[in-house]
Amino acid sequence: MSTMDDLYQLHVSEKNLMDYAANISKWERLAGSEEEVKAFLYIKEKLANLGAKVTLIRHNAFISLPISASFAMNDVEFSCRGHSMSPSTDEAGLQAEVVYCDNLKKAREEEIRGKLVMVDGLATGERVAAAQELGACGVVFISGPHIHEMCISNVWGSPSIHNVDQLPQIPAISVDLAAGEQIKKLIAAGKNMAVLKTCVQTEWRKIPLLVVDIESKCHPDQFVMFSGHVDSWYYGATDNAAANSIMMEVGRIALENVGTLKRSLRLVFFSGHSHGRYAGSAWYADNFWEDLHKNCCVSINIDVLGFKGADHFESAIMPEAKAVVVEAVRKITGGEFKDRRYNRFADQSFWGTGATAALASFSRIKVTPGSNDLELGWWWHTPFDTMDKIDSNNLLRDGRIFAAIIMNFCTSIVIPLDFRAAVEEVKSILIDWQNQAGKDFDLSLPIERVNLLKAEVDYLYEAMPKLDADSSEIEKFNDVLLKIGRILVPLNYTQGKLFENDPAIPQLPVPSLAGIKELASADIHKRNLLLTELVRRRNYVAYALEQAIEIVKG
Repeated sequence: MSTMDDLYQLHVSEKNLMDYAANISKWERLAGSEEEVKAFLYIKEKLANLGAKVTLIRHNAFISLPISASFAMNDVEFSCRGHSMSPSTDEAGLQAEVVYCDNLKKAREEEIRGKLVMVDGLATGERVAAAQELGACGVVFISGPHIHEMCISNVWGSPSIHNVDQLPQIPAISVDLAAGEQIKKLIAAGKNMAVLKTCVQTEWRKIPLLVVDIESKCHPDQFVMFSGHVDSWYYGATDNAAANSIMMEVGRIALENVGTLKRSLRLVFFSGHSHGRYAGSAWYADNFWEDLHKNCCVSINIDVLGFKGADHFESAIMPEAKAVVVEAVRKITGGEFKDRRYNRFADQSFWGTGATAALASFSRIKVTPGSNDLELGWWWHTPFDTMDKIDSNNLLRDGRIFAAIIMNFCTSIVIPLDFRAAVEEVKSILIDWQNQAGKDFDLSLPIERVNLLKAEVDYLYEAMPKLDADSSEIEKFNDVLLKIGRILVPLNYTQGKLFENDPAIPQLPVPSLAGIKELASADIHKRNLLLTELVRRRNYVAYALEQAIEIVKG
């Protein structure tokens, strides 16, 4: 591999991809189970035999596995599923009135308190928490034509002493669309008493984590991290054996081209994604924080792709990494890549380290807004996620795209991150926050500093073509890029708590300033509370931007 064009001609083996996926998906990979361990050992053996350095870790994690659930109304039993992190009921179950609510945000407490509330859509921790706050004793989700397994915790990763009380306190189940319509009719007829039973096994258990290092001779300590989860609901062919197969194949390609690597490649295979709310990646971030902070050039995730009908390329990505992905998709497929802003999902446990993040679920089905179709396939998180849902041509195509992206980051002399895009995004977010705050809160200092940072970063990139490829200037340039990211990534995506993960709920851009959203409607007491906190958060934003300016100037 000698030129950039060679990145798009890398030999990715369709046979390898399909063989790897078939072997991994023959095991039902519940987190911490013996079947899952077999899948990890299979991956470990294959990559070790290719010559990679492999390390298998077993660590503690808080894991939750639904065992059984039942739901009956008016002596009619409805098929249902309980959810990971839902509490179990006692043997008699929970007997209560059922009410239907089309919008929990607008519901009144007197309508919900002491009742089982039924809502449309996939089970989420955010909506369970909203129902719990309104006094509901349980939640019944209508998940669509099929029941999809979900984890309903808002705690990111395993809980700590500080957030264990934020785990769900009320049970939740899901029924399918047909059952949901029947239940609505019973409610309308006044036959709305129900009995709900759940049994969920939630406990601390050992789960595996596999680290595979393919070391560069130039900078062995610096690495590109390529990660994905192995645990699954049922046999998980598209979620996530297909992605695991691409990780393994990219590992093979990197080993064959190890002499071209300017920085190392680290493959990290997690457990605890599906049944522990990203417990594996959160544990890795906690226990290897300093290594990630110092040495991780970019964190690329892979999840759910290569399946039938997955012809639409759309994924979350940080703006500084977008150009690499856009170019790979265009060169390999002739198509377009559509970016999304990251929210709280997809093993994104590393933002506090400052590592730029790219991708997660990647190719998907383009669905009509408002329909019951799913971008990741109707079989997602069901027993039907089997090998027949993988399209070998799509898997090969996605494998070629990821191979090009990974090898670009590993082999480019200058790390291909464009922080001009990141600074521009932060600038637009701060201006938007100021517009929302109006005269209630002043962000002129952070806006002044982000404008100064933009000028400095523009000047930095203007100097890049003049750098001598064989000089120490390249190393200094790359070092500056990483240091900028260590400031801008937490600023843009976290509340500023670098050594812990924010809750697993959606959050706004530059989330430390989210209190601005509540100022206009707050009473005088809450308004003053918000302003006290916002002054501190403004100090954080302004200080972070000043640090970034000094780094670029230096």
